[in-house]
Amino acid sequence: MTILFLFLSVVAFVFKFFPPKKINYLYGYRTSSSMKNIENWNLANKYSSNLMLTSMLFLLFVSYIFDLLDFEAKNWLIGLLILSFAIMFFLTEKKIKQNEVSK
Repeated sequence: MTILFLFLSVVAFVFKFFPPKKINYLYGYRTSSSMKNIENWNLANKYSSNLMLTSMLFLLFVSYIFDLLDFEAKNWLIGLLILSFAIMFFLTEKKIKQNEVSK
């Protein structure tokens, strides 16, 4: 599992430091609200990449500790991964809505 979280941390770094410049259907945080306009697109990609990087580094650390302790927690880690993506989605969509209201 540590390898998975290492890979996802690298993906998060790529999203953070090489965000998509234009709205596209291949790369970036793609939801109907984020793709509505370029302002939402930039906000969503910046905000979600920060959340993803933080959560993946945390999960990488937890996974590494579990490996050191020889604690089999694959199901827990998968659950935490799914939860982290759900939280990332919820918070990013909330941020987009707040930004639209404040205009």
